[in-house]
Amino acid sequence: NRELQVKKNDFWKAWPKGKPEGYDKFLALAKSGRPRKAGPVDQKEDISKSIAYCRKELGLGRR
Repeated sequence: NRELQVKKNDFWKAWPKGKPEGYDKFLALAKSGRPRKAGPVDQKEDISKSIAYCRKELGLGRR
């Protein structure tokens, strides 16, 4: 993994249309936010969805 240098203008030269419209507003919103801890209910729901996907779509798990 490597960190993308999205704050540097040189990064955006690789894309013809450049920086997406509203990107700076998104960054400001992201900076002002606060992380929240996932509660046990959230985690249980997430793992249940993940297991169901692996079984149905990938054919994984015991049969």
